[in-house]
Amino acid sequence: MFKLNVLALAVTSLWASQAVAGYPADIKQLGKGFIDDSKSYLQFKIENYNYDHRFSDGKSNIDNETPLYIEYGFSSGYYDDWIGVDIAPMLVTMVDWASEYREGTDRYGLGNTLPNGETYANLGVAYIKTKFDLGDYGTLKAGFGKKRRYTTLFNEKVIRINESSTNGYDVSYDHADHNLFVSYIDGFQNFGQSDYITDIVDWQGNRIDYILLTGLNGKLNSTNYKFEYAESKDYIRRVLYQADYTVDSLKTNFMVRGTNVLGVGDQFTDVGKKITDDGKSGLVHLVTTTKFGNGTTMNIKATKVYDGDVVQDWGHGATISRPMLQNTMLGNEVPLIEGEEALMLKFSQDFSEILWKGLTGYAQFWKGWNAKNVDGYHREEYVLEVKQDFGKLHPVLEGLTFRYIFMHHDGRGVDNGYRDNRVDNVYNFLTDDIYRKATLQYRLVF
Repeated sequence: MFKLNVLALAVTSLWASQAVAGYPADIKQLGKGFIDDSKSYLQFKIENYNYDHRFSDGKSNIDNETPLYIEYGFSSGYYDDWIGVDIAPMLVTMVDWASEYREGTDRYGLGNTLPNGETYANLGVAYIKTKFDLGDYGTLKAGFGKKRRYTTLFNEKVIRINESSTNGYDVSYDHADHNLFVSYIDGFQNFGQSDYITDIVDWQGNRIDYILLTGLNGKLNSTNYKFEYAESKDYIRRVLYQADYTVDSLKTNFMVRGTNVLGVGDQFTDVGKKITDDGKSGLVHLVTTTKFGNGTTMNIKATKVYDGDVVQDWGHGATISRPMLQNTMLGNEVPLIEGEEALMLKFSQDFSEILWKGLTGYAQFWKGWNAKNVDGYHREEYVLEVKQDFGKLHPVLEGLTFRYIFMHHDGRGVDNGYRDNRVDNVYNFLTDDIYRKATLQYRLVF
């Protein structure tokens, strides 16, 4: 029934597109790929955010919100083996009795719904797609509209119950073990998610024309590789490189991964301050992943920052990648200080053979040191997570999961004057910053 509910919109899209091409749609052919190869899901998700963020000046804001999220997603097959649609309407409301306004305001702090917590409905995805089978030469795909676009450099899974969407155009080419993609983004669904789509702007409201994402991912022999390039006009240009190789005898994967800011434009300013002298900065990660017996996995990541600060303008899409609380606050791909070195140690455990099926979890510790031009520097973070997949306990519970994550971040330090005329990350240091999130989700796929 859910597929039929969206069929009218899908058929309208097909008629419009094919009328332009002079290629009339045959309704009888819809079942031969468009419907038969389609996939749908219905998702219910309720989350409690409890976020106590205390800045170095001692001031503290506590956000406690419990939004409820419902989404239906429909992804068609390809009509006549070349064109289809993806659609995902959604609804968000706040569970008021389990939520609190931010102190001193009449609004919720994290913006999961409208500012006063009112229910709203929206489209997370409204996308037309096409593909061309090139036989031995691979597959070419293209599309346009609103959807959730994620790359390593553009990780827009913001700290909301529903993930952010972007508006734009996409082309990708797959051949053997290699994938080449290009995406052009000219708008995004902002933090509060209440707007259907907004322009890309810097923090001062200046419009930025586009975000361009392009990349090449694949495998050469036994080595996986990834290369991505991201650019916002007059704002920032950034590149990512990654390669990893698994040594089977050691049960260990070795990875090198790096990010470089190639330059910034005139719009990346803070009331006239420069990002650095030349806008260039970079960091490199060396990562090992070792699998032991009894479902234990160990990750070690060593990080080094070179050139200037790896600057992040908080909360604006034009920065290409935002800091994401559902990953870690500072232990992932987020801003680090010039010269800083860091080490992350993570142990993940599958408890299926030890306790019961479907129970997993991890513990992570991250510490940074040697930041240049920062007096009294200190930064570290702890992360704990447990997750239960109830479908592993009984088939009737397939799709039901529970996840709880706890983070504690401690950061201190004062700039010694070096960044007086530059964009400054040091003021973002948080002390005794605690973040908790509990998620109950049910996802039915049909």
